[in-house]
Amino acid sequence: MNGVWTGLWFLAPLLWLFWARGGLPGPTLRFPRGALLSGPALRPSFAGWLIFVGLTLWASTLVWPSPNSLTNSTLFLVDNSSSMAEPALLDGAKIGTRLDLGRQIFEEQLRTLDKSELVGLVRFSSMPRVLAPLTRERGEVFRLLGELVPESTPLEAQTNLVDALVEGLTRVLAVPASHQRILLWTDGEANVRATASNWSLETVAEAIRVFGVELVILDGGPPMEALDPDEQIRQGEAQSLLLDLAKTSGGRFIASGKSLMDFALEHPKGKEPPSALWRMIVGWLLAWIGLFFWWNQTRIKPQTGALARSLVWPKSEIQAFRTFAALAGLGLLCGLLSLGLLFWQQSATTATKGILIDLRQGMLAGQPTRLERTRSLLEVSLQKALAQTPKTCELGLWIMGATPVCVLAPTKDWSAILDELPRLEAWAEDSQIGKTADPK
Repeated sequence: MNGVWTGLWFLAPLLWLFWARGGLPGPTLRFPRGALLSGPALRPSFAGWLIFVGLTLWASTLVWPSPNSLTNSTLFLVDNSSSMAEPALLDGAKIGTRLDLGRQIFEEQLRTLDKSELVGLVRFSSMPRVLAPLTRERGEVFRLLGELVPESTPLEAQTNLVDALVEGLTRVLAVPASHQRILLWTDGEANVRATASNWSLETVAEAIRVFGVELVILDGGPPMEALDPDEQIRQGEAQSLLLDLAKTSGGRFIASGKSLMDFALEHPKGKEPPSALWRMIVGWLLAWIGLFFWWNQTRIKPQTGALARSLVWPKSEIQAFRTFAALAGLGLLCGLLSLGLLFWQQSATTATKGILIDLRQGMLAGQPTRLERTRSLLEVSLQKALAQTPKTCELGLWIMGATPVCVLAPTKDWSAILDELPRLEAWAEDSQIGKTADPK
Protein backbone atom coordinates (compact mmCIF):
# COMPACT_ATOMS: atom_id res chain seq x y z
CA MET A 1 0.00 0.00 0.00
CA ASN A 2 1.57 3.30 -1.11
CA GLY A 3 -0.37 5.29 1.49
CA VAL A 4 1.97 4.31 4.33
CA TRP A 5 3.36 7.84 4.51
CA THR A 6 -0.04 9.14 5.57
CA GLY A 7 0.12 6.87 8.62
CA LEU A 8 2.64 9.29 10.15
CA TRP A 9 -0.24 11.67 10.76
CA PHE A 10 -1.39 9.32 13.52
CA LEU A 11 1.54 10.69 15.57
CA ALA A 12 -0.28 14.04 15.73
CA PRO A 13 -2.52 13.07 18.73
CA LEU A 14 0.55 11.83 20.63
CA LEU A 15 2.47 15.05 20.04
CA TRP A 16 -0.59 17.11 20.89
CA LEU A 17 -1.16 15.23 24.18
CA PHE A 18 2.54 15.51 25.04
CA TRP A 19 2.31 19.28 24.64
CA ALA A 20 -1.16 19.68 26.22
CA ARG A 21 -0.30 17.85 29.45
CA GLY A 22 3.01 19.57 30.02
CA GLY A 23 3.80 20.45 33.65
CA LEU A 24 1.55 17.72 35.13
CA PRO A 25 2.78 14.66 37.07
CA GLY A 26 3.89 11.74 34.97
CA PRO A 27 6.96 10.48 33.10
CA THR A 28 5.92 11.89 29.71
CA LEU A 29 5.31 15.44 30.89
CA ARG A 30 8.69 17.11 30.96
CA PHE A 31 7.90 20.43 29.35
CA PRO A 32 5.61 23.13 30.73
CA ARG A 33 2.30 23.60 28.95
CA GLY A 34 2.67 25.86 25.92
CA ALA A 35 6.47 25.56 25.71
CA LEU A 36 6.26 24.15 22.19
CA LEU A 37 3.32 26.29 21.05
CA SER A 38 3.12 29.26 23.35
CA GLY A 39 0.31 31.77 23.58
CA PRO A 40 -3.45 31.24 23.50
CA ALA A 41 -3.67 32.97 20.13
CA LEU A 42 -1.81 30.11 18.44
CA ARG A 43 -4.09 27.36 19.72
CA PRO A 44 -7.21 28.20 17.65
CA SER A 45 -5.00 28.48 14.51
CA PHE A 46 -3.51 25.09 15.39
CA ALA A 47 -7.06 23.69 15.46
CA GLY A 48 -7.82 25.39 12.17
CA TRP A 49 -4.80 23.81 10.53
CA LEU A 50 -5.82 20.37 11.77
CA ILE A 51 -9.32 20.85 10.36
CA PHE A 52 -7.93 22.16 7.05
CA VAL A 53 -5.40 19.34 6.57
CA GLY A 54 -7.91 16.68 7.62
CA LEU A 55 -10.66 17.84 5.29
CA THR A 56 -8.15 18.30 2.46
CA LEU A 57 -6.94 14.70 2.80
CA TRP A 58 -10.52 13.44 2.86
CA ALA A 59 -11.58 15.58 -0.12
CA SER A 60 -8.56 14.40 -2.14
CA THR A 61 -10.12 10.93 -2.29
CA LEU A 62 -12.98 12.34 -4.36
CA VAL A 63 -10.69 13.60 -7.14
CA TRP A 64 -7.77 11.16 -6.65
CA PRO A 65 -9.35 7.80 -5.81
CA SER A 66 -7.53 4.61 -5.00
CA PRO A 67 -6.50 2.63 -8.12
CA ASN A 68 -7.77 -0.81 -8.91
CA SER A 69 -5.81 -3.96 -8.27
CA LEU A 70 -3.81 -3.83 -11.53
CA THR A 71 -0.46 -2.10 -11.96
CA ASN A 72 0.50 0.36 -14.74
CA SER A 73 2.48 -0.41 -17.90
CA THR A 74 4.67 1.74 -20.15
CA LEU A 75 6.10 0.63 -23.50
CA PHE A 76 8.99 2.59 -25.03
CA LEU A 77 8.76 2.62 -28.84
CA VAL A 78 12.05 3.90 -30.29
CA ASP A 79 12.75 4.85 -33.90
CA ASN A 80 16.32 3.78 -34.79
CA SER A 81 16.12 4.28 -38.55
CA SER A 82 18.98 5.96 -40.43
CA SER A 83 17.50 9.46 -40.00
CA MET A 84 17.96 9.15 -36.21
CA ALA A 85 21.75 9.35 -36.76
CA GLU A 86 21.45 13.06 -37.64
CA PRO A 87 22.51 15.64 -35.02
CA ALA A 88 19.97 16.60 -32.36
CA LEU A 89 19.51 20.26 -31.44
CA LEU A 90 18.40 21.55 -28.05
CA ASP A 91 18.37 25.32 -27.44
CA GLY A 92 20.48 25.74 -30.57
CA ALA A 93 23.26 23.41 -29.35
CA LYS A 94 24.13 19.97 -30.74
CA ILE A 95 23.80 17.23 -28.10
CA GLY A 96 24.64 14.06 -30.02
CA THR A 97 22.31 12.26 -32.41
CA ARG A 98 18.52 12.23 -32.38
CA LEU A 99 18.67 8.69 -31.01
CA ASP A 100 20.96 9.87 -28.19
CA LEU A 101 18.41 12.51 -27.20
CA GLY A 102 15.57 9.98 -27.23
CA ARG A 103 17.64 7.57 -25.12
CA GLN A 104 18.30 10.32 -22.56
CA ILE A 105 14.59 11.20 -22.32
CA PHE A 106 13.50 7.58 -21.91
CA GLU A 107 16.16 6.93 -19.25
CA GLU A 108 14.87 9.92 -17.25
CA GLN A 109 11.33 8.61 -17.60
CA LEU A 110 12.43 5.17 -16.38
CA ARG A 111 13.78 6.76 -13.20
CA THR A 112 10.44 8.45 -12.44
CA LEU A 113 8.31 5.32 -12.83
CA ASP A 114 7.06 3.43 -9.80
CA LYS A 115 8.94 0.18 -9.10
CA SER A 116 5.73 -1.83 -9.47
CA GLU A 117 5.15 -0.55 -13.02
CA LEU A 118 5.76 -2.79 -16.02
CA VAL A 119 8.09 -1.43 -18.72
CA GLY A 120 8.96 -2.72 -22.17
CA LEU A 121 11.12 -1.70 -25.14
CA VAL A 122 10.47 -2.01 -28.89
CA ARG A 123 12.77 -0.51 -31.50
CA PHE A 124 11.76 -0.08 -35.14
CA SER A 125 13.17 0.92 -38.49
CA SER A 126 11.96 -0.97 -41.56
CA MET A 127 10.31 -3.48 -39.18
CA PRO A 128 9.66 -3.46 -35.42
CA ARG A 129 11.60 -5.71 -33.08
CA VAL A 130 10.74 -6.42 -29.43
CA LEU A 131 13.86 -5.98 -27.31
CA ALA A 132 12.21 -6.31 -23.89
CA PRO A 133 8.62 -7.49 -23.27
CA LEU A 134 6.76 -5.83 -20.41
CA THR A 135 8.74 -6.52 -17.25
CA ARG A 136 9.79 -5.01 -13.92
CA GLU A 137 13.50 -5.56 -14.67
CA ARG A 138 14.60 -1.93 -15.14
CA GLY A 139 18.28 -2.80 -15.41
CA GLU A 140 17.69 -4.84 -18.55
CA VAL A 141 15.72 -2.03 -20.20
CA PHE A 142 18.46 0.48 -19.29
CA ARG A 143 21.08 -1.82 -20.82
CA LEU A 144 19.12 -2.34 -24.05
CA LEU A 145 18.49 1.40 -24.40
CA GLY A 146 22.22 2.01 -24.11
CA GLU A 147 22.97 -0.50 -26.89
CA LEU A 148 20.61 1.05 -29.46
CA VAL A 149 22.29 2.45 -32.59
CA PRO A 150 20.79 3.90 -35.80
CA GLU A 151 20.41 1.43 -38.66
CA SER A 152 22.67 1.97 -41.69
CA THR A 153 21.92 -0.94 -44.03
CA PRO A 154 19.46 -0.09 -46.86
CA LEU A 155 17.02 -2.86 -45.89
CA GLU A 156 16.77 -1.61 -42.29
CA ALA A 157 17.16 2.15 -42.79
CA GLN A 158 13.52 3.06 -43.41
CA THR A 159 10.80 4.06 -40.89
CA ASN A 160 7.83 1.69 -40.62
CA LEU A 161 5.68 3.67 -38.19
CA VAL A 162 2.42 1.75 -38.74
CA ASP A 163 3.76 -1.75 -38.00
CA ALA A 164 5.66 -0.36 -35.01
CA LEU A 165 2.45 1.05 -33.51
CA VAL A 166 0.57 -2.21 -34.21
CA GLU A 167 3.34 -4.19 -32.46
CA GLY A 168 3.36 -1.77 -29.53
CA LEU A 169 -0.42 -1.85 -29.16
CA THR A 170 -0.45 -5.66 -29.28
CA ARG A 171 2.23 -5.84 -26.59
CA VAL A 172 0.60 -3.50 -24.09
CA LEU A 173 -2.85 -5.05 -24.55
CA ALA A 174 -1.49 -8.55 -24.02
CA VAL A 175 -0.82 -7.76 -20.33
CA PRO A 176 -3.69 -6.37 -18.19
CA ALA A 177 -2.89 -3.05 -16.53
CA SER A 178 -4.85 -0.23 -14.94
CA HIS A 179 -3.11 2.39 -17.09
CA GLN A 180 -1.46 1.44 -20.39
CA ARG A 181 0.90 3.87 -22.08
CA ILE A 182 3.05 3.95 -25.23
CA LEU A 183 5.90 6.47 -25.47
CA LEU A 184 6.85 6.94 -29.14
CA TRP A 185 10.18 8.57 -30.08
CA THR A 186 10.43 9.35 -33.81
CA ASP A 187 11.14 12.18 -36.23
CA GLY A 188 7.94 11.36 -38.13
CA GLU A 189 9.62 10.59 -41.46
CA ALA A 190 7.48 7.48 -42.12
CA ASN A 191 8.47 6.15 -45.57
CA VAL A 192 7.20 2.54 -45.60
CA ARG A 193 3.88 2.28 -47.46
CA ALA A 194 3.39 -1.51 -47.81
CA THR A 195 3.05 -2.65 -44.18
CA ALA A 196 3.05 -6.26 -42.96
CA SER A 197 -0.05 -5.64 -40.87
CA ASN A 198 -2.04 -4.20 -43.80
CA TRP A 199 -3.25 -1.50 -41.41
CA SER A 200 -3.26 2.20 -42.19
CA LEU A 201 -2.04 4.86 -39.79
CA GLU A 202 -5.64 6.02 -39.26
CA THR A 203 -6.76 2.47 -38.40
CA VAL A 204 -4.09 1.88 -35.75
CA ALA A 205 -4.67 5.37 -34.29
CA GLU A 206 -8.37 4.61 -33.95
CA ALA A 207 -7.58 1.25 -32.33
CA ILE A 208 -5.35 2.98 -29.77
CA ARG A 209 -8.20 5.34 -28.91
CA VAL A 210 -10.83 2.58 -28.68
CA PHE A 211 -8.71 0.41 -26.37
CA GLY A 212 -7.97 3.36 -24.08
CA VAL A 213 -4.18 3.25 -24.42
CA GLU A 214 -2.39 6.56 -23.81
CA LEU A 215 -0.09 7.46 -26.71
CA VAL A 216 2.59 10.10 -26.09
CA ILE A 217 4.43 11.16 -29.27
CA LEU A 218 7.84 12.78 -28.76
CA ASP A 219 9.05 14.68 -31.82
CA GLY A 220 12.67 13.68 -32.40
CA GLY A 221 13.10 15.96 -35.41
CA PRO A 222 14.97 19.27 -35.37
CA PRO A 223 13.26 22.52 -34.28
CA MET A 224 11.69 24.32 -37.24
CA GLU A 225 13.63 27.55 -36.61
CA ALA A 226 16.92 25.70 -37.11
CA LEU A 227 16.07 24.58 -40.67
CA ASP A 228 16.32 26.21 -44.07
CA PRO A 229 13.05 26.74 -46.07
CA ASP A 230 13.23 23.47 -48.02
CA GLU A 231 13.89 21.41 -44.89
CA GLN A 232 11.11 23.24 -43.06
CA ILE A 233 8.61 22.00 -45.65
CA ARG A 234 9.76 18.39 -45.25
CA GLN A 235 9.85 18.57 -41.47
CA GLY A 236 6.48 20.33 -41.43
CA GLU A 237 4.93 17.37 -43.26
CA ALA A 238 6.44 14.97 -40.71
CA GLN A 239 5.13 17.04 -37.79
CA SER A 240 1.70 17.25 -39.42
CA LEU A 241 1.60 13.44 -39.63
CA LEU A 242 2.47 13.11 -35.93
CA LEU A 243 -0.06 15.76 -34.92
CA ASP A 244 -2.82 13.95 -36.84
CA LEU A 245 -1.79 10.68 -35.18
CA ALA A 246 -2.02 12.28 -31.72
CA LYS A 247 -5.41 13.84 -32.49
CA THR A 248 -6.96 10.63 -33.88
CA SER A 249 -5.63 8.43 -31.07
CA GLY A 250 -6.55 10.91 -28.33
CA GLY A 251 -2.89 11.12 -27.31
CA ARG A 252 -0.33 13.85 -26.68
CA PHE A 253 2.22 15.45 -28.99
CA ILE A 254 5.42 16.87 -27.45
CA ALA A 255 7.19 19.18 -29.90
CA SER A 256 10.96 19.18 -30.31
CA GLY A 257 12.92 21.62 -28.20
CA LYS A 258 12.92 22.43 -24.50
CA SER A 259 9.48 20.83 -23.97
CA LEU A 260 11.09 17.42 -24.55
CA MET A 261 13.33 17.70 -21.49
CA ASP A 262 10.42 19.07 -19.47
CA PHE A 263 8.51 15.91 -20.34
CA ALA A 264 11.50 13.70 -19.45
CA LEU A 265 11.28 14.86 -15.83
CA GLU A 266 7.48 14.75 -15.72
CA HIS A 267 5.80 12.30 -13.35
CA PRO A 268 3.70 9.75 -15.28
CA LYS A 269 0.02 10.60 -15.25
CA GLY A 270 -1.07 7.07 -14.46
CA LYS A 271 1.19 6.51 -11.46
CA GLU A 272 -0.54 4.85 -8.54
CA PRO A 273 -1.62 7.43 -5.92
CA PRO A 274 -1.61 6.83 -2.16
CA SER A 275 -4.46 4.71 -0.86
CA ALA A 276 -7.73 6.58 -0.65
CA LEU A 277 -8.73 4.59 2.42
CA TRP A 278 -5.75 5.83 4.44
CA ARG A 279 -6.40 9.40 3.35
CA MET A 280 -10.06 9.15 4.34
CA ILE A 281 -9.35 7.75 7.83
CA VAL A 282 -6.52 10.17 8.60
CA GLY A 283 -8.44 13.11 7.19
CA TRP A 284 -11.52 12.46 9.34
CA LEU A 285 -9.40 11.88 12.45
CA LEU A 286 -7.45 15.11 12.06
CA ALA A 287 -10.60 17.09 11.35
CA TRP A 288 -12.30 15.82 14.51
CA ILE A 289 -9.25 16.54 16.69
CA GLY A 290 -9.21 20.06 15.27
CA LEU A 291 -12.92 20.45 16.04
CA PHE A 292 -12.29 19.44 19.68
CA PHE A 293 -9.62 22.13 19.95
CA TRP A 294 -11.85 24.75 18.39
CA TRP A 295 -14.88 23.73 20.50
CA ASN A 296 -12.93 24.07 23.72
CA GLN A 297 -11.38 27.42 22.78
CA THR A 298 -14.56 29.15 21.61
CA ARG A 299 -16.85 27.77 24.37
CA ILE A 300 -19.79 27.52 21.99
CA LYS A 301 -21.63 25.23 24.43
CA PRO A 302 -20.67 26.14 28.01
CA GLN A 303 -22.86 23.37 29.47
CA THR A 304 -20.67 20.76 27.74
CA GLY A 305 -17.43 22.65 28.18
CA ALA A 306 -16.28 20.42 31.03
CA LEU A 307 -16.66 17.29 28.90
CA ALA A 308 -14.82 18.87 25.99
CA ARG A 309 -12.15 20.20 28.33
CA SER A 310 -11.64 16.77 29.88
CA LEU A 311 -11.11 15.30 26.44
CA VAL A 312 -8.87 18.07 25.11
CA TRP A 313 -6.91 19.00 28.25
CA PRO A 314 -6.64 15.77 30.31
CA LYS A 315 -5.67 16.32 33.96
CA SER A 316 -4.86 12.71 34.87
CA GLU A 317 -3.87 9.38 33.43
CA ILE A 318 -7.52 8.24 33.51
CA GLN A 319 -8.64 11.24 31.48
CA ALA A 320 -5.75 10.67 29.10
CA PHE A 321 -6.95 7.11 28.59
CA ARG A 322 -10.46 8.44 27.90
CA THR A 323 -9.01 10.79 25.32
CA PHE A 324 -7.26 8.01 23.45
CA ALA A 325 -10.27 5.71 23.76
CA ALA A 326 -12.53 8.39 22.33
CA LEU A 327 -10.14 9.12 19.46
CA ALA A 328 -9.65 5.41 18.73
CA GLY A 329 -13.41 4.82 18.65
CA LEU A 330 -13.87 7.83 16.42
CA GLY A 331 -11.10 6.62 14.11
CA LEU A 332 -12.67 3.16 13.89
CA LEU A 333 -16.07 4.62 13.05
CA CYS A 334 -14.57 6.91 10.42
CA GLY A 335 -12.63 3.96 9.01
CA LEU A 336 -15.77 1.88 8.58
CA LEU A 337 -17.60 4.78 6.96
CA SER A 338 -14.60 5.49 4.71
CA LEU A 339 -14.33 1.84 3.69
CA GLY A 340 -17.99 1.77 2.71
CA LEU A 341 -17.64 5.00 0.76
CA LEU A 342 -14.50 3.70 -0.95
CA PHE A 343 -16.17 0.48 -2.14
CA TRP A 344 -19.20 2.45 -3.29
CA GLN A 345 -17.00 4.86 -5.21
CA GLN A 346 -15.03 2.05 -6.85
CA SER A 347 -18.18 0.22 -7.90
CA ALA A 348 -19.57 3.43 -9.37
CA THR A 349 -16.42 4.15 -11.45
CA THR A 350 -15.59 1.00 -13.42
CA ALA A 351 -12.92 1.17 -16.12
CA THR A 352 -13.05 -0.98 -19.25
CA LYS A 353 -9.86 -2.46 -20.72
CA GLY A 354 -9.22 -4.77 -23.63
CA ILE A 355 -6.65 -7.49 -24.31
CA LEU A 356 -5.70 -7.76 -27.99
CA ILE A 357 -3.77 -10.88 -29.07
CA ASP A 358 -2.02 -10.99 -32.44
CA LEU A 359 -2.74 -14.26 -34.32
CA ARG A 360 -1.22 -13.33 -37.67
CA GLN A 361 1.72 -14.95 -39.47
CA GLY A 362 4.80 -15.53 -37.34
CA MET A 363 2.98 -16.13 -34.04
CA LEU A 364 3.40 -19.92 -34.45
CA ALA A 365 7.12 -19.66 -35.21
CA GLY A 366 9.85 -20.67 -32.77
CA GLN A 367 10.02 -23.18 -29.96
CA PRO A 368 8.24 -22.31 -27.78
CA THR A 369 6.19 -20.28 -30.22
CA ARG A 370 5.61 -16.55 -29.80
CA LEU A 371 1.95 -17.33 -29.16
CA GLU A 372 2.81 -19.78 -26.35
CA ARG A 373 5.07 -17.18 -24.70
CA THR A 374 2.35 -14.55 -24.99
CA ARG A 375 -0.27 -16.88 -23.53
CA SER A 376 2.03 -17.89 -20.65
CA LEU A 377 2.73 -14.26 -19.74
CA LEU A 378 -0.97 -13.42 -19.94
CA GLU A 379 -1.96 -16.39 -17.74
CA VAL A 380 0.57 -15.45 -15.05
CA SER A 381 -0.56 -11.81 -15.06
CA LEU A 382 -4.24 -12.71 -14.82
CA GLN A 383 -3.69 -15.26 -12.05
CA LYS A 384 -1.82 -12.68 -9.99
CA ALA A 385 -4.53 -10.10 -10.62
CA LEU A 386 -7.27 -12.58 -9.66
CA ALA A 387 -5.70 -12.91 -6.21
CA GLN A 388 -6.21 -9.19 -5.58
CA THR A 389 -9.45 -7.36 -4.75
CA PRO A 390 -11.50 -5.38 -5.48
CA LYS A 391 -11.88 -5.76 -9.24
CA THR A 392 -12.87 -2.34 -10.56
CA CYS A 393 -11.75 -2.97 -14.14
CA GLU A 394 -13.75 -4.85 -16.78
CA LEU A 395 -11.57 -6.85 -19.17
CA GLY A 396 -12.45 -7.94 -22.68
CA LEU A 397 -10.60 -10.24 -25.09
CA TRP A 398 -10.01 -9.55 -28.79
CA ILE A 399 -7.98 -11.52 -31.31
CA MET A 400 -6.44 -10.09 -34.47
CA GLY A 401 -6.34 -12.32 -37.53
CA ALA A 402 -7.44 -10.85 -40.85
CA THR A 403 -9.53 -8.41 -38.82
CA PRO A 404 -9.96 -7.80 -35.07
CA VAL A 405 -12.68 -10.02 -33.55
CA CYS A 406 -14.22 -9.73 -30.09
CA VAL A 407 -13.98 -13.11 -28.32
CA LEU A 408 -15.27 -12.04 -24.91
CA ALA A 409 -17.16 -8.86 -24.08
CA PRO A 410 -15.72 -6.77 -21.18
CA THR A 411 -16.53 -8.41 -17.85
CA LYS A 412 -15.38 -8.36 -14.22
CA ASP A 413 -15.14 -12.17 -14.32
CA TRP A 414 -11.48 -12.30 -15.37
CA SER A 415 -11.41 -16.09 -14.96
CA ALA A 416 -13.56 -16.28 -18.11
CA ILE A 417 -10.59 -14.94 -20.08
CA LEU A 418 -8.38 -17.70 -18.68
CA ASP A 419 -10.96 -20.24 -19.88
CA GLU A 420 -10.72 -18.88 -23.45
CA LEU A 421 -6.90 -18.84 -23.71
CA PRO A 422 -6.44 -22.58 -24.54
CA ARG A 423 -8.31 -21.98 -27.82
CA LEU A 424 -5.74 -19.46 -29.11
CA GLU A 425 -3.69 -22.02 -31.06
CA ALA A 426 -6.76 -23.23 -32.99
CA TRP A 427 -7.72 -19.68 -33.93
CA ALA A 428 -4.12 -18.91 -34.94
CA GLU A 429 -4.03 -21.91 -37.29
CA ASP A 430 -7.23 -20.69 -38.93
CA SER A 431 -5.77 -17.22 -39.42
CA GLN A 432 -2.60 -18.65 -41.03
CA ILE A 433 -4.59 -19.93 -44.04
CA GLY A 434 -6.26 -16.58 -44.62
CA LYS A 435 -9.43 -17.10 -42.63
CA THR A 436 -10.77 -14.46 -40.28
CA ALA A 437 -10.18 -15.71 -36.75
CA ASP A 438 -13.72 -16.43 -35.63
CA PRO A 439 -14.36 -17.92 -32.18
CA LYS A 440 -17.83 -19.05 -33.24
